[in-house]
Amino acid sequence: MKTLCKAFLPAFLVGHFIACSDSPPPTIENPNTTNCQGGDVHCGDQCVDLLTAPAHCGSCNNSCVAQCSSGRCVEQDGDCRKNIACEIQTYCDLLDGKCKPGCATDGDCGTEGNCIIATHTCCTAPDQLCGSTCCTKGTYCDSADQVCRSGCVNDADCAGFGPCNTDTHRCCSADQNVCDGKCVGSEGIRCAGNDSITACDASGWSTMNCQQVCTTDGYDQSYGCVEAQAVPGDRCSCGSISNYAEACGTGYVCADELVCVDLGTVGFCTKFCETNADCPAAGFGTIPECGNLLAGDHKICSFTCTFLIPCPTGMTCDLFKSQCTPA
Repeated sequence: MKTLCKAFLPAFLVGHFIACSDSPPPTIENPNTTNCQGGDVHCGDQCVDLLTAPAHCGSCNNSCVAQCSSGRCVEQDGDCRKNIACEIQTYCDLLDGKCKPGCATDGDCGTEGNCIIATHTCCTAPDQLCGSTCCTKGTYCDSADQVCRSGCVNDADCAGFGPCNTDTHRCCSADQNVCDGKCVGSEGIRCAGNDSITACDASGWSTMNCQQVCTTDGYDQSYGCVEAQAVPGDRCSCGSISNYAEACGTGYVCADELVCVDLGTVGFCTKFCETNADCPAAGFGTIPECGNLLAGDHKICSFTCTFLIPCPTGMTCDLFKSQCTPA
C-alpha cells in the first residue's frame, strides 16, 4: 500500500501531494486531551483520533487525500460505494467511491455538533444548525423558513448594549431589561416618598418600595430619585413629584413627559413646545407662552406676568422680566 499525505501549501499548490516517509508520525508534545475520551485530542473545537482521522492524520490539520491509518495517510483500497466502509470523520463521495475528509453523521462532530450533510461540514456550539446551514455569532435561525438572519441569540451577542430580547432577537439599550418580550426601561416610572413602583429588572417585573429603589445601584436618577446631599452614606433618596408649572430641583422631580427648567437654585416643571397653543394654562388667568426662556435650541412653555396677570400657584412674578419664577 502506497503512503501519501497532503501538505498544507499555498492555494496555487492545493491538489499537489507529497509522499510521506515510512517513519512513524511525529509525537505531539503535551496534547490537549481535556474532556476527550479514548486517547483523542483536541484539534480546534473537536476531539479527534490522530491515528484514524483523515482531516487530522498524525497531527492536527494534517489532511489526507483518502484514508488515515496508524497516523499516516494511505491510499484507499476499494470502493466505498461497494465493498468498504469509510472511517470516522470521513464520508463516501458517491461520484467516485472515495472516502473523503468530512462528516457523514452527527457522531463525526463531537458531542455538541451537528453534521450538515449537504456540505459534510460540522456545525458546532455556540453556532446553531439551521436547516442545511450553520448560523454563526450575530445571527439566529428563523424557524419559519430555516434561514439565518441577523440578530442576537443570547446576552453574549449584545456586548456593549443591554440584554438580548430573544423574542425579537434585538439587543436592548444598556438601561433596559426584558419583560413580556419587550425591552423596558424606566420611562414613565417615578418614585415619590414611600410609594411603591413596579419596574422591569434583570429578573423580570419586580415591585419595590421607592426608598429601596433609590438606594439601589442601577435605579437612582432614571426612576426620579434625587441625590441625598444631607444624608451621608445614602446614595440617593426619593424625590417628591412636581407637576406642570410646579417647582423642581433638589428634592423634587418632574412628572413623566415634563422637563425641569433650571433657573439656578430652583426651577420649574414644564414641557417643550413649538407654538403658544402647545402650552396649557396653569390656573385661572395665567398666560402661558412658548419661547426660548433659556439659551438653546428648544422652546419651552413659560408664563408671563404683570401686576394684574397672576402666576401659577407656587410661582412669583419677576417684574423686571415679566416672567413667573418659582417662589
